[in-house]
Formats: sequence, structure tokens, C-alpha cells
Amino acid sequence: MRGSILGETNRPLPLPDIPARLSARLAPRYRLERELGHGGMAVVYLAHDPRHDRPVALKVLRPELAASLGGDRFLREIHIAARLQHPHILPVLDSGEVPAGADGPLLLWYTMPLVEGESLRDRLRRQGQQPLSDALRWTVELADALAYAHAHGIVHRDLKPENVLLSRRGGDDDPAAPPHALLADFGVARALNAGGTDRITEPGLALGTPAYMSPEQAMGDAALDARSDLYSLGCVLYELLTGEPPYTGPTAQAIIAKSLNDPVPSARRLRDTVPPAVDAVVQRLLARSPADRFASANELVSALAAAPSTTAAAAPPATVRVSSRRPALLAGLALLVLAIGAVAVLARRGHRSDAALDPTAIAVLPFRVTAPDRSLDYLGEGIVDLLAVKLDGAAGPHAVPPRQLLGALGYRPGMAVSAEAGEVAARRAGAGLVLDGSLVRSGAGVELSATLRPTAGSGAPVRASAAGSLDSLPVLVDRLAAQLLAGQGGATAVLGQLSSSRAIAEYLQGKVAQRRGKYREAVGHFGAALDLDSTFALAALDALAASGRTDDRATIERARRLGWASRRKLTPKGQALLRAWLGPNYPAPSSMLLELSAWAAATAAAPDVGEAWFELGDRQLHFGALNDVPQAAQRSEGNFRRALELEPNYVMPLEHLLQAKLHLDDTVEVRDLARRWTAQDTASGDRADYIRWRLAVALGDSATVRSQRARLDRWPDESVDWLAGAAQSEAAGLGDVALGLAERRRRAVDGPPVRDAQLWLHDWALNAGRPAAALALLDSLAPGAPYPQWSRLRKIDDALFGEGDTAAAAAAARSLAAESLAPAPRISGSSPAAATRAETACRLGLWAARTGDGSGVQRRWRELRSLRVAGLDGFNDDDRTVCADLLEAWLAVRQGRPEARALLDRADSIYLHSDILQDWRGTNLVTARLREALGDSAGARRAAARLPVELPVSPLYQSSYLQAQAGLDLSAGDTAAAVRSLRRYLALRADPEAGLRAQRDSARARLAELVGR
Repeated sequence: MRGSILGETNRPLPLPDIPARLSARLAPRYRLERELGHGGMAVVYLAHDPRHDRPVALKVLRPELAASLGGDRFLREIHIAARLQHPHILPVLDSGEVPAGADGPLLLWYTMPLVEGESLRDRLRRQGQQPLSDALRWTVELADALAYAHAHGIVHRDLKPENVLLSRRGGDDDPAAPPHALLADFGVARALNAGGTDRITEPGLALGTPAYMSPEQAMGDAALDARSDLYSLGCVLYELLTGEPPYTGPTAQAIIAKSLNDPVPSARRLRDTVPPAVDAVVQRLLARSPADRFASANELVSALAAAPSTTAAAAPPATVRVSSRRPALLAGLALLVLAIGAVAVLARRGHRSDAALDPTAIAVLPFRVTAPDRSLDYLGEGIVDLLAVKLDGAAGPHAVPPRQLLGALGYRPGMAVSAEAGEVAARRAGAGLVLDGSLVRSGAGVELSATLRPTAGSGAPVRASAAGSLDSLPVLVDRLAAQLLAGQGGATAVLGQLSSSRAIAEYLQGKVAQRRGKYREAVGHFGAALDLDSTFALAALDALAASGRTDDRATIERARRLGWASRRKLTPKGQALLRAWLGPNYPAPSSMLLELSAWAAATAAAPDVGEAWFELGDRQLHFGALNDVPQAAQRSEGNFRRALELEPNYVMPLEHLLQAKLHLDDTVEVRDLARRWTAQDTASGDRADYIRWRLAVALGDSATVRSQRARLDRWPDESVDWLAGAAQSEAAGLGDVALGLAERRRRAVDGPPVRDAQLWLHDWALNAGRPAAALALLDSLAPGAPYPQWSRLRKIDDALFGEGDTAAAAAAARSLAAESLAPAPRISGSSPAAATRAETACRLGLWAARTGDGSGVQRRWRELRSLRVAGLDGFNDDDRTVCADLLEAWLAVRQGRPEARALLDRADSIYLHSDILQDWRGTNLVTARLREALGDSAGARRAAARLPVELPVSPLYQSSYLQAQAGLDLSAGDTAAAVRSLRRYLALRADPEAGLRAQRDSARARLAELVGR
């Protein structure tokens, strides 16, 4: 239904002349149809936009508010708000004014899309407390919207349930699917453009609602920042969890007084099932001092992604006031509780009492297949997958996940499973029921027979059978399961309409290959299943999972499209997994912080699916440090262990647990993990050769290192890339990196692959401290550069961030500056020329900062502010904005202006919210240097630590980051971290060119001093 657009309350609005005046002034631009709602600030009408043939919501501010704002100010603010284009922000489409005159007062209006759905206030009135998963999902979506708005200098100032719409966007009208949150009413938000000429500084209007206003807003502070919105979001989250705002009272004054004087309340007082880690997040949001809250919305998203989604067995805490250290203490305690719980689970794995067995869990054993040939052997294991789909727990009984059960059995294709072995495996998996059976092929038909019995041995078994053609296999499985569960008093959903039998055959063979780490083979089978039935949602979901391991972009995009189109055919668990694979903003892109949150939600929705735990850990390990996730690699370990506990033979979490241990230089457990990994029949597919080499390096196994090196020309491409890239990022086995790079270059035949291979050689030369070699490689690539300025921009980058040749960089800067003095051609924001011009202005501005040229920095900053760049590829508009903020922050630091830190915070927010161009990694080095100059050592350390972990990519400027990390670690008194950074830096710089040897020797002396100390 069309719900409460903008959440306006139903109070009388005695302005009968508004519709007539609007209709007269806006025709034929809009046609007013009826009023949708009204409140203290505005009235909202349903209008028709004939030019685009669409309905819109047209909002008109009350005349007294319009008179206070004024037309010019309003249009300035609405122009700023109209720039916000985000999946969780209701956009502004149009705006204008009806001037004051004899026929009435000034009217200010703007239009927004008409949303199908209801407001969050409507939902709270109807249902009160919301499910934890929904509350956290909406909070993350709203936080992501705020991060985007704050990065563009806009504070909402009136975040409340009335201004949050719940929408099933993208045609998703499935009533079972949770709606998305849309933040509305940025129309009267302030523009916070610190230091700019357009900053609005007049005293504010009485914006905000007492129950959701931050203390500083309630006290009339005009200079509100992003943390005020975070307080309001904390109030909304508290109400989602408890059903009421954190502070209530008979009057606005009473509510404000409580927020200023009363202790910060705990949500667990009113709902003890709220996890303590989530409650700690809420209390930090509601901290009275802005300094004690999260510094940014991105930091909040990261905290929610890291918070355990289960409730510890603890009494509701007493009401306390939150200090800035309390959230960290609570997070540490939560991790300790989880660690103790994990040890207890592992201790129980070998033995479970009958009381510990889940009476609704069914261990489905592989069926025995009898047929004249081997063509149906895959169905022995495949029926386990079919019954797992059918028994998903929605109707009561649920199957133990196939990978977990088969791992407990130590199953291999064609293996015969005895009744005794099946019962032991079922007990190990905690199943109270075990199902075994057979499939017999006779002529054109098949016969299924099965027995369902209690694992404990007490209770009568239930037997069933079904026969028919092979094409009717899904219907036969339906019939068999219905007979078995009828005897247990259970019920199941219909499986027979799943897909065609040929598509199912391909799907089941894909599942077998997927479980064994044969991802390319699995992708082929899932793709064949989708060829036969494009609505086969399960095949699309598993195709996403398997192709993600092979980087098969064509299959990924096809699976995303088909999975989204057929998502309603999935169970709730399947839909949660699909949302995580697609990204929560699909079809729009999602930031990595949102992806982390989506996978955390997937583990909550599907806690028995090892793959969900692995994918969460995978993103934490590889990208957590890039996105300020604290102790990301350590966090990933717990998720990999959980995946292995559920599915002992799952190769990928075992391999990634090894990678995490190697990255952390923790070799205590590596030997045992290496033995387990080697015992896997297929290990890790195309990266197995690299893993074997990397383990041999870590364990000092020189014989294996030599044997792997000798067969390098037979390594798959992926393993070669890992050696060439990841070995540098880990500073391990660096003597073989040059061999890997040479092999990569040998395989590049023509075109861009050749340039990429040469660039990797260039990056390695810089990391090794050989700027002359790097410069020679750049010069050799210049004739085939993608655009004329490319090699000159690279030379500037190398000098700025990689200790490259400064004379070459200075010459490149002079040449580019001379070209920029010529009259600029007329360019559009969507053209490549606009991106190149912005990128050039950015580098020239950073070079001016390097040389202390303040006027040059200011000129390039102004140029960047005047440009707009469209598109997501190449140097995009986020890159442009971040660079402009860094240049302005440099000017502010130099001039001693107080807004420098706010500018850096904004640049960081944009960086974390978007995919900043990965081959321009100098962003964080500049940020680290500026934060260090401001005395913000913690922020500087975070920025310097933003590097990807263990990936087959070229680690550009790795040495510079390690050098910066070591200095910042020492300043912070973290000797262990400084030693680790220095060791890796010196491994990379073992043999630099003459000009950098003194720097290397100084680092050696510092390391010796620290180790001796």
C-alpha cells in the first residue's frame, strides 16, 4: 500500500488555500491529486508528473517555516540535498517556490519519488519491538546513508522513525522479504562545508524532535556534526529493540532534561535477549559527549558487523554511564566469552550425550546406488543435497548441512557407509535422527527406499519407498520424505517443482565438485543447470559461490542477474545468503563495510551454513584492514574455525586459516594445519602450488621450495600471481618473487596483459628500493600508455609515495602544469577527459604540497572543486572529492585552521564508503602524514595500516606503508608492532640502490636496538 510518505502525522493543517495556489502556479508541471499527510513542518501531496508520466510526493513547507528560511536559503540547501544519490536516501527530484503576494504567503516545495510501503513509525506502532536481524539491518542501511551524506557535508538533523520509509525497492514485492530502509527529508538539512564560501552560519531553526535530538542539538549548538546524527540513529535503534525511545516524558522539556542528566539506559533492561555487544554499540551511540560516540557512521557499521549476533547468558546489566573505554572492554569480554564457548564446543565434538542431540536434526546418509552402469553414481551423494534443500527447518525437521555430515563421515565418492559409521557421524553432528536409503535403477525407472530412525536407538523406525521414472526424481523425493516425516509428525514443503531432472542432475554434480574445491568444474555444472532452467535459484546461488573462487566475471554477472530474478524461490536462509552474495544494495553497488555487515547477517540467518562463516572471515582477512575493522585478521580466525567445525572437510576455511596464521607470523599451529590441508584430496585448486611453496618457506623446508621453484612454469596462472603479489605483501620468500614476475611476463602475449606484467615489475622495483629500475620500466611503457598523461602521473605518484625518482617527477609536474595553462577544452562530466583533468589536478596539487607551494595547492584545490566526474571506473568523483579534501586539509594544517581534522574525517568517510581506485594507494599515506601532523596518532596508525592482506595483486608502495607503520608504532609505544613492520620493510629493501642504502642501514640499526631492548 502507499504508506505514510515522509511519515507526517495526521494533525489538522488550516491552510485551505495551499492546493489551489500550488495547482495554479505549478500547472502544467505538476498536477495535484490529493493530500497524503501533514504535520508540524509540512504538508505532503500526491502529484502527477506528466512529463515523465509518474506519481511523485510533493512536499510544501509550512508558511511560517518558509518565511524563516527564505527562498534563497531554502533553494541553496535543497540544491545540496539534491546531489545525494544513494540507495538508502530518498532523492530530491525537483524544487521551487511560489512567491509571496496578494494571494498568499511564500510557499517552498520539493518533490520526491512516491514510495510503496510504510514508515518505520507505522511499523513500530503496529509491532513494537522488531526482530533483531531487521533492527540491525535497517540500522546498517541508515548508517550507510548517513556516511554518504556526511561525506558530502550534509547533516540530517531530524532523524526519527517518521523520516524512515520501509520500501520494497527494485520490484521486490515479496511479502516475506524484509523491506529496505530509506532516509527521507534532507530538504531542510544544513550544509556543513567547513572553510567554504557557501557555509550557512545563520542561527538555526527549531529542527529536530526531542526524543531523538542529541544533547548538543537540544542545547542549541548551531555547529552540529555527524555525531549528532549518530546519536539520533542510536535512539532509533534503541526503539527498534525495546519498542520505546531511550528517554520519555510528558513534555519536550522533560525529555531533554532526562537526556542531559539521566544515565545512559541499557536496551537489555527492557529486552534481555539483546546481545551484550549490540547493547554496547547502542550505549556508545547514546553517549552524552560527542567525543564518546563513534567518530563516523562507517565506524558504526564496522562495529555492528563485528558484534556477535547471539546473546550471552548474562543477567541484564544495571544502568550505567558509558565512558569512551567501556565499548572496547565489552567487546573484549564478548570475544573472551566466544573463545571459551568455542573451546567447549570443540571439546564436545568427539562425544555427545543423548540429551545433547537435536531431535529435529536429521543426518541424511549418502544413498546406496544400484544400477547397470556408473552414470547415476552422483545421486548417492546428490540425494543428500536434495533432502537438505527440502528439510530446511521451516516446517520443523532440518537436515544436517551436507558438507558437515559428509565431513563427519570422511566420505569419498563411491564409499559404502555402514549403519554403525552413519550413527557415529550423526551423533558427531548432533543429529537426533538418521536417514539412510537406496536407489535402484530398473529399466527406465528408479525406486527409492529409506529408513528414518532415532540416533539414540529408542523408538520405532519409519520406512518408506517411492518408484517412478528418473525424470520424476524431485517428485519421488517429495513422496519419500512426506511418508517418512508423516510417521514423525512432521511436514515438508514441495520439492517437485524445483526444476527439470536434467537441470537437477547438473546441479547435484556441481555440488559434489564444489565440496571438493573443484570450483571451475562446479561452475560448469551450475552454468549447465541454468542453461536448462534459468529460474533455478539454487543453481544461481551456488554458481555465485563457486565462481567467486575462480573470478569468472561472466558467470558471476549471469548468476547475480538470474539469482535476483528468481530470489522468491529460495528459502529465508537462501535469500539471506543471496543478499550477502549480491551486496545489500543490489542492483546498486555496496561498500565493503556493508558487505561485511551483510555476511554477518547471513551467519545469523543461516548459522549452520559453514560457507557463510567462511565468507565473513574471508572479507575480514583480505579487506578488513583496508576498512578499519579492528584486529581483522584475528577476527577472521574465529569465523574460519566455525566454518571448519560445521564442515570439517571444507578446504577454503582451512586454507584461509593457514593464511591468517602466516600473515600474523603465528607458526605455532601452522604445522598441524598444514598437515590437515595436505591431506585434502584436491587441496585448494589453482592456488595450491603457491600454498605449498608458502608453507615450505614458513617452515624452512628448503627441499620443497626448490622442487616447487623448479616446476614454476607448470604452475597455474593464479598461483603465479599469488607468488608475484602476495609474497611481497607478506615479505616472505622474496628471493623467488623475481622468478614469479618473470614467469608472469613470459605468459603475457600481447596488449594490456603485457603492460600489467611490466607494471608489476615496476611496483616490485619500488618496493625493493630500486627507483632507477622502476623509472626505466615506466619509460618503456610510455608509448603504449592508455592516455598521454599516464606515465607522467605515475612518475609523480612514485616520488610522492614510493621514493621514486624526484627529478623525473618534477619534470613530469612541470610538463603537466604547462599543459594545464592552455585553454581547457569544453568537457562534460561523463567524458574520459574530465576524469583525466581531475586526476592531473589532484597529482599537481599533491606535488605542490610536497614542494611547499601553498598557492599551487590552493589553485589545484579550487580546480578540483569546480569539476565533476561521472562514472565509477577510472579516477572517479569519489577520488576527486577525497583529493580535494586532502589538499584543503593540508592548507588548513599549514595555516593552523581548526577544521583540518573534520576535512580528514570527511575524506576518510568517502574513502571507506566507496571503492577508491586501488592503483592509487597514496590516499592513506597522505592521510596518515596529515593526521600525524595534527597529533592524531591513532588516526594516523589506522590510515597507514590500510593495506589488503594475502591477495594475488601487486602491493603498490608496500615498503612506504611499512616504513610509515614502523614510525607510528614506535610513537605509540607498540614495540612488537614496530619490530614486525621493520622486519618486513628490511626484507623488501634487502638490496636497494645506492641512494637508499643509508635509509636501509638506519632501519637495521633501529631494529637491532628494539630487539636488543
